[in-house]
Order: sequence, then C-alpha cells, then structure tokens
Amino acid sequence: MDFGNVAFPLNVVTEARRNFKVFHMQGIWDQMITDLEYAVQHVKKKSELPIGQAPKSAVRMLLAKYYMLNQRFADAEKLMDDLLASGEVRLFTDADIPQGVDSVEVANTFSPFTGKRYPGKSGFAAADALNYLHMDKGAQKTSNPEGVWLVVNEPFVLGSQGRSASIRAWGPNFVSTNLGVKAPPNGAVHGTNVKQASGDNGGMMMQKWGRSQGFGRLTNYSQYDVWKRFGVNDEQDYRHKDTNWMEMDDLLYDNPALEGTEWYLKPLQLWYNGVLLCEDTVRCWYGYPRFKFYALNQESRPDRQDGGKRDMYIFRVGEAYLIRAEARFWQDNFAGATEDINTIRARANAMQMYTVGDVQTDGIGAILDERNRELFGEEYRHDELVRISVILAKTGKTAYNGKTYSITGGDIEKSLSTSSFYYDRVIEKNSFFRDEVAWATYSTTKYTMDAMHVFWPVYQDYIVGNVEAVLNQTTGYNGSENNIEPLTHVVQPAGVPNIDPMEAIGELE
Repeated sequence: MDFGNVAFPLNVVTEARRNFKVFHMQGIWDQMITDLEYAVQHVKKKSELPIGQAPKSAVRMLLAKYYMLNQRFADAEKLMDDLLASGEVRLFTDADIPQGVDSVEVANTFSPFTGKRYPGKSGFAAADALNYLHMDKGAQKTSNPEGVWLVVNEPFVLGSQGRSASIRAWGPNFVSTNLGVKAPPNGAVHGTNVKQASGDNGGMMMQKWGRSQGFGRLTNYSQYDVWKRFGVNDEQDYRHKDTNWMEMDDLLYDNPALEGTEWYLKPLQLWYNGVLLCEDTVRCWYGYPRFKFYALNQESRPDRQDGGKRDMYIFRVGEAYLIRAEARFWQDNFAGATEDINTIRARANAMQMYTVGDVQTDGIGAILDERNRELFGEEYRHDELVRISVILAKTGKTAYNGKTYSITGGDIEKSLSTSSFYYDRVIEKNSFFRDEVAWATYSTTKYTMDAMHVFWPVYQDYIVGNVEAVLNQTTGYNGSENNIEPLTHVVQPAGVPNIDPMEAIGELE
C-alpha cells in the first residue's frame, strides 16, 4: 500500500538485474489473494507453532484486508468469524487479569540504578485490560490469549534484536535544549535535567519517563478529537485514562540549576504570566499513550530509559473485531459494524457506545476513529487509509464527506494520485498539513501535503540503475513524465515454483 505500480519479481533475485518494469498493482493484489488462500489451508494453528511464527489466524487477518480490496466483503467477514470462533485466540478483558494484580507499571517509579523513588506521581496505573495486555514483563505478551502474531524480542536472550526505543520515538522531547521546555518565570533557564547518566548523576525525569525525541508526534486528531466524539473528553476509557496516558504536567522541573527556587520539582507548564515556556510544541510538548510503549532498558542505554527490548504485537484480536466491523460496514450491515466497534469500546471501559445512527453518520470514519483509539502505534495507518481509499474508488460509495471517488482507465495509481479519500482524510484530520504549520526549530520547514503523496516515490537510484528498461516513477513525482504503460500480471497458482512475472508474459527473453 505504500507505493503505486511497482516491479514484481515474485522470486528472490539472486544476481544483478537492470531490466525491471512495473506492474499494475491490482494484479499483485490478486496474486497475494491466491497465495494467502493457499496459506490459510496449509499454515498451522498458533497452538502448533513456536511463538513468533505466523499462524493461520494471522494469515486470515491479512487475507481479509486483501479480500476487501477486491470488494469480497462477505468473504472477509467469514474469515474473521472463523478466527473468532477458532478457540485459538480471544479478546483479553478485565476478568483475565490475574488475581492479586492491582497495578501495572508504565514508568519507572523507582530508580533502576539505586532503588530510590523518583519525585512526582507514581508510574503505577491501576490494572486494567489494556495496560495489562500491553505490559512487557516476562512472558505476558507471548502467553496472552489476544496475541495472534508477535515479534519476540526478550532481553538477555541470544538472537534477540536491539532495544525498541519506542519511548524515544513516540514520546515528547522534553529534554531538548533547542526551543524546548524552559522554566518560569521568563524561560531563561532550561526546565529539565538533560544529562544522560546512570544513578544520581542523570536526569530524574529522563530516567523516570524516558528520553523521548518526538519522532512520532500525535496530531490534534489523535491527541484530542477522537476522545471527544461524544461531546466529553473521555478519560474513563482505559486507552486515555490518567497515567496510562502521559501528559506534560506529569513531568517536573528537575534541572539542578533550579534548586532553591520555587519551581524546582514542580509540574511543567506551557505558559506563565503570558510567557510561552516551550517554543517547539510540535516535538517537545504533547501527551501520548505511554502504556503501549513502556519497557525497562535493561541492556542497552539504561541511562536513557527510552524503551528497552520488548515483545510487540503484529496482529491481535482487537484488530480482528475492527476488521470484521469494516467488512460489515461495506455490506451496509451497520448494526453488525456497531456491535463489533462497541465490543472493543466496552472492553476499554469507554464512557459511551456508538449507536447504529452514529455509524451511519460517521461512515467509515467511525471505524477509522476506533482503529486510532485501539491500534495507535500498532497499525500502519498510511496503509489502512490507502486500502480504504481504493475500496471507496472501486465501489463508488459516497464517503461521509459527501464525495465519491473513482478509477479511470484501470490505473489505480494515476486515479488516486489525483483524487483520493486518503488525501481528503489527511487534510481534514491533520491540522499540521491542513494549515501548513511551520516547525519552530526550523521555521522554513513546513508540513505540506499534495494529492500525489497517497503513494510514495520510487528511490531514484533504482530508476537510474535500471538501464535496460524503463522503471516508472510514482505518478506526480519528478521523472514520472517518462513513465510507460505498466504491465498486467497473470496470476500464478500457489504451491508450485513461480515463474518471473515478466517472463510469464513474454517481457523477458
């Protein structure tokens, strides 16, 4: 879903090759469906495989998304019915929390170096189905009944990968020394201790909450709007409740230069008497769902506490319900879609449930909003938006924004690069792109979005090095004016050796 029409060798390329041509994406999707249908028949169940290998349920979830691309909505729904009835996996609820567990740690309450308690609020949140589901401790994730397919990455295990650095990626950069958090009264002194060191020599807030960099900054839509769908800010929802969700005033001014002042170890604040105390609010000032990303740094960079090695869900049952909700929605089964959305909301202890009328009014936005609440930091949002954009263009259904989309000439890439639900949704929900917000740290850099950005550009070196044929650039990007007509893939049977798709249609000698 990231790129448009692309080269499709199908087999592993084992030697230098400079004659690739692109194929229409539709044929590639058709091949994926054929191969995944074969996999559903032959891949083993989760209970028969080592943790970390993709089981049958994972294949079903991926195939359901491809089915919906081809408007096979009833088939997609049936796959999710089969998954949920398989007995292999199920939704994790409050009732599954082990007896005696009353809290889950989402920040370092005590120093991992000295055992001393850090100042400020506790990093322990009252245990609930969501923070326990995402708790990275021991074998919790690998044994949790909701997990369909996981990346297994345990500390101190031979063969595991590096630290996740998930806090580094998703959290606000409150230790930035460039237009970052400053202290009252006039912002003349940096607010937090930026020293990276173990023990008492390092910044307390950094060691407690992690050295984050703001690479995955939330939009206002994700941070505020989805939690106010029903007219009230829902902090009862486990996914947005206090401590599970970190806010900037959970942090304290711990710069040693502030010792002896009234501000030392007081909560951070954005304004004081009309003075803005953080200029770069894009990267340095926002809240986020910490409970999804916390993992103690035990091996690499314990001084940073920015996200240690952790197991990560690729697919889980929460998403299976939302896939089925979507499949039902496309079939105009609004009651069924509402039921599945509310199953997820009830598990999360949300304040309000959707009505059938809400889902009809919000359209596919109801499912996208719930995916945001449930799968933030897990789903590949770009891919999901592009996939839904293709469905709207193929079906011609009117979107909740009143628009219809279409595919002309059989070329999905060209059609969506001119007009797509993806572009309209991003401009509607992402104020950074819509308002072309400038980044304070580099004021000449602005967030901009064009319709062609629905698909990403092909790396220029690939095009230049492909000297024996024309390798297309994605529509709209420099060089795409030299594009040639994409090839049409002929689907090959699964379970037998593949032939190079170009050779199969006579494009290779």
